Amino acid sequence: MLVATFNDSTGWAGKTLRHDGTQYVLEGVGPVTAQQIVAYDEAGQIDWASDGARAWVYGRTVASARTHERRTAVPLWGWLLGAAIVVAVIVAIGTSGSFRHSSPAPAGDDRQGAGAGASASAPAQAAAPAPAKTVAPSSRPLITAIIYVGGGAGTYRDQSPHFMLQGGRQVVTITSQPVIGATASPEMHFMTYDAAYPRAVDGIDLSEVGTHTYESRLPAGSYFIFGYSVDCSWTVRVEEER
Repeated sequence: MLVATFNDSTGWAGKTLRHDGTQYVLEGVGPVTAQQIVAYDEAGQIDWASDGARAWVYGRTVASARTHERRTAVPLWGWLLGAAIVVAVIVAIGTSGSFRHSSPAPAGDDRQGAGAGASASAPAQAAAPAPAKTVAPSSRPLITAIIYVGGGAGTYRDQSPHFMLQGGRQVVTITSQPVIGATASPEMHFMTYDAAYPRAVDGIDLSEVGTHTYESRLPAGSYFIFGYSVDCSWTVRVEEER
């Protein structure tokens, strides 16, 4: 699939950027990443084959970031264990305070003592975790903003109708199932775009079918979702607290 062509502002004028079904390829050079293509665009060096191609490439960069976030998330018990360690360190520091005052460091060793004090407090600072990212119970009614259905056999690309958000907490639920008889592994990419200026503002990559839910907090405005999938059908529901 043709994605873009280099223009006259670069020595690669006329060379194409294509997607061969598994990766982006720069003609005569080899594989490139979505991030590199975005860099070419920001430098004004390429002309897009279509608005959909541009939206798809930009969306892949945002979706990849969210995939990394999901894969590196620490389970709740990990945060609890970290918090317990922080408390233990603080208690240990507090109980050893009198010992440090009654046994001062030798003269001329003040810098070493200061360094020891700094390193003793460092674990408490480093271990303090951010709250685990989970879908919290709703304090206000969740109103459906859009239900977007798509997918099927082979490769599927489509854009949802525009929908409005009011800036409340959003819950995105993706339910998917494989196509019967499909030979390829299911693959899904969903990108949410700011409709006022088509740019990706949120997204997710999925390689397993089932039900996946995540939270978002996009500001009030008009949006649309770009969906890309391989050999699976799916439904995306966006709900918002109002």
